[in-house]
Formats: sequence, structure tokens, C-alpha cells
Amino acid sequence: MVWHFAVALWKCYTFFALSLIISYGISFNLFYLVGLISFITTNIWGIFLTFDLVNLFLSGALLPISFMPEWLVLLIKVLPFRYVVDFPISIWITGKADMYELLIQIIWLVTLSILTKCIYRQAVSKLDIFLEDEMEIYIKLFFCQAFYA
Repeated sequence: MVWHFAVALWKCYTFFALSLIISYGISFNLFYLVGLISFITTNIWGIFLTFDLVNLFLSGALLPISFMPEWLVLLIKVLPFRYVVDFPISIWITGKADMYELLIQIIWLVTLSILTKCIYRQAVSKLDIFLEDEMEIYIKLFFCQAFYA
């Protein structure tokens, strides 16, 4: 009986660690997508704060998902936010990992990784950076410093 408990505990730790690594990847990709908005606009502070609040709420970090209404739980199960906080914690607390949900978490990681890579390539391909001659920049800096000194 003790051996069975040790095997079950080992599986729980393994699935929790795997889920935690995948959830970090999902979270990185979500925040990276928000960061890519900076290619379009000059200030993303408000967008970032709004996204962070939505992320905290829908991931179950502010309020456990089990306390939310049923219609919202169904919506949350479709979105990737649940797999950032709620799913790894549920593996840790219950000691059970649903392989179907772990597969969905992996699918979200792959999907978001591909999406961020495609959007990054599009954003960089439309990016224009204007650089002047280095000497002109130094001259302008010198005169600006001399003028404001």
C-alpha cells in the first residue's frame, strides 16, 4: 500500500511540474502577444493593465473558478487563461491530472507559440527604422547639449 502511494505521489509531482512549465509558456506567449501591440501603438500601458486584470480574473488567480457562474466557467474552459493558474493548482491540490486537459494545455502552448511567431514576423516585416549618419547624430547631440547647458 505504501508503494502505491509513493507511485501516485511521484506521478502527481511529475504532472504538476510538467503542467507548471507549460503554464509558464502559455503565460509568456499571452504577455508577448500584448507586447507585440507596441509595434502598432506607442503606449501599451493601459492595454497591458486591462489584459493583466482579465488574465488574473480568468485564470483563477483572483477568485477560484469553482466560485464563478456556470456560463463563465464554460467560457473559461475554452480560453487559455485557465491553464496558467487553475489547472496546475488543481493537479497539486487533488493529486489527479486529467490527461485530456493536459493535452489541451499543450495544444494551447503550441497554438500560442505559432501565433506569436507569425504576428512577430508580420510586425517586423512592416517595421521601418530611420537611422541617420553617426556623425550627424553626434553633431546634433553636441549642439543640443551646448544650447541647453
